[in-house]
Amino acid sequence: MSCIDYSVRLSHQAFMYTATTNLISAAQETDRGIEGKPRTTRTLISSLQLSGYVGSAIGASLIILARVALRAIIGNDTIDPEVFTAAMKYLRIRALGMPAAAFIGAAQSACLGMKDIKSPLYVLLTAAVVNFFGDMAFVSSSHPWIGGAAGAAWATIFSQYAAVFIFTKWLQNKPKSASVAATSSPDESDEQRPETVNISNAILELTGPAASPGAMRRHNFREKLKSLKMSRKSRQEHTTNIFTNGRPSLSDMVRKMKEASQ
Repeated sequence: MSCIDYSVRLSHQAFMYTATTNLISAAQETDRGIEGKPRTTRTLISSLQLSGYVGSAIGASLIILARVALRAIIGNDTIDPEVFTAAMKYLRIRALGMPAAAFIGAAQSACLGMKDIKSPLYVLLTAAVVNFFGDMAFVSSSHPWIGGAAGAAWATIFSQYAAVFIFTKWLQNKPKSASVAATSSPDESDEQRPETVNISNAILELTGPAASPGAMRRHNFREKLKSLKMSRKSRQEHTTNIFTNGRPSLSDMVRKMKEASQ
């Protein structure tokens, strides 16, 4: 299980899923008001294809290097051979589902980029139901390649490919049924469209070198910081004056004590 998790996180979650969300979101903005959303479609297809290729490569690597990977995680050869064999069998079966796992992650990220958080929830709930019934059907089997840990692995794979099938059907129908909700209508007036703010460009302008665009933005930002510092300093001085006015200073108290002792 750790081998599967580490492989997925290393190959996908580090960059592919986040990149898919950002690219789909940017493509949605570019295709605002355009019939068919061609840029969004091309970006989505490219992301799904790349995820499938990477998932297939990782799955093949896990099948070939299953024994080495397990020994690296266990750290020694003292484990029971039967347990080691069951773990290796589980790992190799689960490796067959790596392309599906990559596809699911990319499709879910694409949904987030299209501002749709409900569809992935429905798909994953359906996959969880398939996994549950698969566990009930396979785990109790006495067959060495179907029952036990291998049965749990097969149930997970079936649920993953079921999720791939559902996601594929949803992505084929989504642009036709939700194009109005996802993008603004071409006849929509400029007053009704929400203002678009490109945060990435603003950050690049604030942090760019002196010769880069955004010099006025950086100047205004620095002036704003100076004014905030000045206002904070003035408030601190005002607070200090409130507590010190009407009270003798330490030097005055020492001088009066010396005069009283004399």
